[in-house]
Amino acid sequence: MLKFLAWTGLVLGAMTSAHAEGRLQATLVPSYSDNPTRLVFTLANTGDKPVAFERFITPLQLLDDVHTSLMQFDVEDLSTPKHVHAEYRGYSVHLIGHPVENFMTLNPGQSESATYDIDPDYALVPGKTYAVTFRMVVGLGPVDGRGIPLPSNLRLPLQQEIRSNTVIVSVPETPSAAVVHARQAIAAVTYPRRGTRHGLGPTPLIPILIRHSGTRTV
Repeated sequence: MLKFLAWTGLVLGAMTSAHAEGRLQATLVPSYSDNPTRLVFTLANTGDKPVAFERFITPLQLLDDVHTSLMQFDVEDLSTPKHVHAEYRGYSVHLIGHPVENFMTLNPGQSESATYDIDPDYALVPGKTYAVTFRMVVGLGPVDGRGIPLPSNLRLPLQQEIRSNTVIVSVPETPSAAVVHARQAIAAVTYPRRGTRHGLGPTPLIPILIRHSGTRTV
């Protein structure tokens, strides 16, 4: 009996310790706009400690307020037997180092939300239906895979994969006027005039940007 109580105490202690860490939870919901491919992404800290992560690996920081900086979503075509993934045609950002200003900290109970349209970054076919899930890996300290150190004054979590719920997105055969207008606006910033550089929003990073849908390097 004493052994059982001791074991139970160890298990409960481990569970309490795990709960005392920062934990990130990602959520996707439709934006309920005229554009069905627009989603609202929310990242929340459901734990009891602050947690830091690089903001650019989420839709909370977009290139030109349009594109994610790397492939962050599973977009599965439900019309195919094996749920083939839609082709990713967005960017891949490679950073030199991990400056502290690129990180974001969420305190316990805090959340941040952003609206993101999956259409510019994924080859979606009109008339098809897709299952969309966000995923990311956080927790790299104290150095990344190349041996480059991460900020030591931030509370970085243990390495873990964060996966959101899955939402179903149906792409209409004929886009609405709002969708056509949005695509025109997106094209204006995605393919700017020659010599224009892409930015990463209000906090510039030091990236190498590689366009997947071609050989053009920015």
